[in-house]
Amino acid sequence: MLDPRRLFAGSDYEEGFRFTGSADWVLDFYLPGPPPVAVDLLLRRGRGLFFEKVVKLQDLRRFMDCRTVIVAGYPPSPDQIRICGASGISIALITDQEGIGHALSGTPCEEVNRRTELQILKRQNRARSEKCRGELLAAFRQECMTMDEAKAKLRWSYSEGEVASQLRALLSSGDIKMLARAKDGGGIYGIRGTKCGLRADLSDRCRKEATRRAVTEALAGRPSGMTAVEVAEACGIPVIQSRICLRDLAKASTVLKEGAVWRLR
Repeated sequence: MLDPRRLFAGSDYEEGFRFTGSADWVLDFYLPGPPPVAVDLLLRRGRGLFFEKVVKLQDLRRFMDCRTVIVAGYPPSPDQIRICGASGISIALITDQEGIGHALSGTPCEEVNRRTELQILKRQNRARSEKCRGELLAAFRQECMTMDEAKAKLRWSYSEGEVASQLRALLSSGDIKMLARAKDGGGIYGIRGTKCGLRADLSDRCRKEATRRAVTEALAGRPSGMTAVEVAEACGIPVIQSRICLRDLAKASTVLKEGAVWRLR
């Protein structure tokens, strides 16, 4: 619900102000001032409605020396802002109390309208950033990725800089974290609470940790035990790597061997 008292910051106003120019008009709000200010609300989209507001305010200024302001309930298009500027009309967003205040106090319409353009641009950038973060999170729920892989994943929708910036924002918020390091020293990222699986580009230390984790999980899923060959097949690693990992786990007292079968302790 629109609150004119809040909109006009306590200034006196008349609602539904009628005047006759080249036609009979009803102005949404009239502030007697001095100096007087005519305010019309643009709450619904529609090209015809916008031009009706502009014509009305232009007509009023032919008969009265006053400031003219449009308060928009939605982001006006660049063309609409340009038309207002060419007509000497200030246009401000209904959510921008400071911008409305500038318009009412007599700040040149060029400055008010430029502020509105910047407000809209910031809003669009925020919406785009939120969408990018949402798509990144959806991608990370499917797989762990490096920064370059994330950029490639979203390359058709966002620039590399946008993806990098929003990935850093997700790291700062704790939605994702670095799960491992790649051979080149870069991070491999994923959703907090998940683990990075075996990848060809893992650093030696991270590959060893991931292999131990994969082998342990495979054995946990087969309480009766598995051979080194079965472990290798389950984990997608070479048999020699499976045997080395199992021996390391045995030294750590994590697994034990009974014949050809390995099982968790």
